Amino acid sequence: MARQSYTNRTGALDSTSATTVYTVPDEKMAIIVGGNIMNASTDTVTLDIDIANASDTDFKLFSDYSFSQGVNTGIFPRPFFMDEKEKIKFTASAADKFEYWLSVAEV
Repeated sequence: MARQSYTNRTGALDSTSATTVYTVPDEKMAIIVGGNIMNASTDTVTLDIDIANASDTDFKLFSDYSFSQGVNTGIFPRPFFMDEKEKIKFTASAADKFEYWLSVAEV
């Protein structure tokens, strides 16, 4: 029987470059069971969310997703399954505006 472990990823986006916020470890799969993004600023800003496969090819989940000041938004309202070495990347339109958390089960 596969062993399952649970982890959270939290952070703040401090640049406008694509930022890898989670990578599935080798020989594991992951289930993203929930997540949240918050615009912690007084500006309206946008965010791109990409999934990269094991070959590091990006696929858009959300593009130019707009957040008004102080808005909290849940992401991954349903379980999202990922294979080893796949990544979640966030790209913010402005630095130091977003805070996030992801809840992950690794198998």
